[in-house]
Amino acid sequence: MRNILYNYPQPKEPRYLEENFRSFNDRIIASYKDKRFYHGSKSTGYGGYKYDGRWKQVAENCIELYNLNDNSNILHINCDFGFLLSDLKNMNKNFRINGTENSYYAMENLMNNIKDDVIYTRPQDINFEENMFDLTIVLGVVYTLTLPDAINLLKKITFITKNNNSFITLATYEDEEELKLFNSWTLGGNLCLKREEWKMIFKETNYKGDCLFVDSNYLNLKFK
Repeated sequence: MRNILYNYPQPKEPRYLEENFRSFNDRIIASYKDKRFYHGSKSTGYGGYKYDGRWKQVAENCIELYNLNDNSNILHINCDFGFLLSDLKNMNKNFRINGTENSYYAMENLMNNIKDDVIYTRPQDINFEENMFDLTIVLGVVYTLTLPDAINLLKKITFITKNNNSFITLATYEDEEELKLFNSWTLGGNLCLKREEWKMIFKETNYKGDCLFVDSNYLNLKFK
């Protein structure tokens, strides 16, 4: 299983949480994906979202792991400000770069070199041709949808991507402690499922691309 995030920086020290670390009102605010989500407090989002170069290594991983070349067509669904797409474009001007985003605030704050490459649409509403992309990237998106929309999106990813060259992240847990930790941390997660349940969805959607299962251990979450 290929993992473009295998060397993406993760916190070395535990993130200590209290139960209900984020309130329901925090989740309401985050759902707008506006300035409060990107540049507000950490209880409602990123707590400051800026380019710091960390996506360059991920871009290099994409190129290496998926054998991207001058003719490659790349899609990043819900790309935020387009940091990863911007780095990919800087590494090879011949890449055909495509992004989608469902936040007007993010659309207004895209990196300059990819402003014309990103369209506004919800993830579940994407509409592209069959086998259009050599790599489709979907980070932190699928598990924020309803079950029907997640199934629909995975079917679409399979349809639009050549040779199953897609990479997604999914929220998962194996026991109640892990589920409580994830639910206390997440702002938009609707589908935190067991791995076997995700695999059932893969079978239903014929999804055969790559995925990273993100759980409380991966995020280094612990209760105080």
